[in-house]
Amino acid sequence: MFLEYNRTINANTYLTVGVRASFPGAGIDSMIDAKAPIWTGGFANVVVNY
Repeated sequence: MFLEYNRTINANTYLTVGVRASFPGAGIDSMIDAKAPIWTGGFANVVVNY
């Protein structure tokens, strides 16, 4: 699952933030011989064009 938010702050500046969660399947579980945890993460990015 991936959620992303984009915002134009002004004509030259943009903000992007996001979060994600990855649910490992049977293939990953079989490689580690256990139930793999849910992988989560996030990011924030500011772009300034001039």
